Amino acid sequence: MEAMKKERVTIVVPCYNEQGDIPTFLEEIHPIMSKLTDYQFKVLFIDDGSQDKTLRVLREMTRRDKRIEYITFSRHFGKEASLYAGFANSDGDYIALMSLNMKEPRNLLPKMLKILSSGLYDCVATKISRKDDEINNKNVYSKLSNMIIGQISENELVEDAMDFRIMRRQMVQAILALGEYDRFSKSIYDWVGFRTYWLSYEEHMTETTSSKWNLNSFVKYTLDNVVNFSYAPLTLAFWCGIIFTVISFLVLIVCIVWELIATNPVTGWIPIICIITFIGSIQLFCLGILGQYLSRIFREIKKRPHYIVGETNKDGVLLTK
Repeated sequence: MEAMKKERVTIVVPCYNEQGDIPTFLEEIHPIMSKLTDYQFKVLFIDDGSQDKTLRVLREMTRRDKRIEYITFSRHFGKEASLYAGFANSDGDYIALMSLNMKEPRNLLPKMLKILSSGLYDCVATKISRKDDEINNKNVYSKLSNMIIGQISENELVEDAMDFRIMRRQMVQAILALGEYDRFSKSIYDWVGFRTYWLSYEEHMTETTSSKWNLNSFVKYTLDNVVNFSYAPLTLAFWCGIIFTVISFLVLIVCIVWELIATNPVTGWIPIICIITFIGSIQLFCLGILGQYLSRIFREIKKRPHYIVGETNKDGVLLTK
């Protein structure tokens, strides 16, 4: 009797200057893959142009285990380019996205595959279930950013959602169909739809826990999402123009009437300077909004590749994509 064909799982792992975490990651994931005998695994590392010995470590790991593949970029293209490359070069029936973060609950992989294989869902994603006292700067910035995005964007982000998820190939193909250069994957997951099961797990924060989130990260994270998935800023600029045009017209009428009927016309340059400065700042604000959209349009129409491959041990990989 012919053996039942195993379903293929590709684990995509982006990495950047993480030479020391790769062996530890493989030591943790290998026992899990060995227990899941009903699946055929591949681990695809996407090296985002690391400057340390990450590439050397990947070469050594591939010699030890043929299930390991890697793609190295010619330079640093960013996390979104790494995700896009991983999805584009995955050939599994299920595509799992993992990181080298040591706090990621990789032991949830069997449960996630079981949920996905039931046929009721197209994606199983993870999120952190926190206690009220487990708060740091990332939580504060993330909550504030998600609140802003939820109000003015067409997508809603799940609070404390993590990158760790598993998707069916159909969903990954839908994600790849969105070929825009400026990508924001967390919103893309929501935009393409499909049935997603959210699996919660507890992460206990400690006093030594550090976070790379700061005000700059918060602004960039929110701005990328809002501009890529919302027209609300353009609408805001439009209504600012309408409102201040009406106000200016009314002020002009008041000034004319006051000049005609008042015996002592109002003098002084300070109110005039304040009004001019205020209106000028509104105009610059609106021009800044337009500039954000125009800069993204400029990057889109150039049709540059998301990444350029510098080296790979995987067959059939496009040098640029």
